[in-house]
Amino acid sequence: MISERLKEDFDKLQGTKEFKDYKKENPKAYFSAAFLMIENLSVSDVNWQIDYYDPETHKASTFTFNSNNVEFKAGEELLQKKKEDIAEIKLEDIKINFDKIIEIIHKFREKKYKEEKAQKIIIILQKFKNYIIWNITYITSNLNLLNFKVNAVNGKIIENKL
Repeated sequence: MISERLKEDFDKLQGTKEFKDYKKENPKAYFSAAFLMIENLSVSDVNWQIDYYDPETHKASTFTFNSNNVEFKAGEELLQKKKEDIAEIKLEDIKINFDKIIEIIHKFREKKYKEEKAQKIIIILQKFKNYIIWNITYITSNLNLLNFKVNAVNGKIIENKL
C-alpha cells in the first residue's frame, strides 16, 4: 500500500508546474530518496516527501504534497565529509512490495525485539552501499530507536539495530 502510494505521489509530482519548472532549471537532477513518517501507525492521509538530487550543484531539493498542492523546498547543499554524488533511484528497480517488507520486519521483530512496540515509524527509500533500501526506524513506546535496512530488490535484512 505505501509503495503504491509512493508511485502515485511520484507520478502526480511529474505533472506539476513546480516539478516541471524545477526540471527545466535542473535538467540533470534525478530522484534520490523518499521520506515518510507514520504516526499512530495510521497510513491514511500520509504523503511522501520526494527528494531530487542535482549532481552539478550537489544540492537536494524536496517536494511534498499538502492536500493537492505541492510544496517545494529549493536545493540545499548536503552535509558531507567529502562531496560525493547521491545515487539515483529508479522506482521500477524496486521488486519487493512495501507490505512484504513490513511482513519480513514484523516476523524478525517478534523474534528479536518482541518487547519493542512501535509508536511512530520513519520510512526512507534510499541507496545505501549500492543497494536500494527501505530504511525503517521505529520509535518505540520504550523510547528506543529500532532501525532496519532492508534490500528493496530481494527483501533481505541488511542491518538491524536497537
